[in-house]
Amino acid sequence: MKELKKLFEIFERSPKFKDIQKVLIVVADNLKKIPIKRRVQDTPSILLIGEIFVRHDDLSRQFLVEKQVFLL
Repeated sequence: MKELKKLFEIFERSPKFKDIQKVLIVVADNLKKIPIKRRVQDTPSILLIGEIFVRHDDLSRQFLVEKQVFLL
């Protein structure tokens, strides 16, 4: 969440690409430090199909996407 906050702050503060690029580099470096639990190829995936309303409505999806994060 700290990294996301940094990104929001720079987008709100400065429209200059050089400023945004500096923050993106710092954020990317910090995210690289997070240990990987599982390779992308070994991670189960879920396909959400159906009407656009169903795919974008939390209640219709029964918070499936959010639950998936905790299964990793």
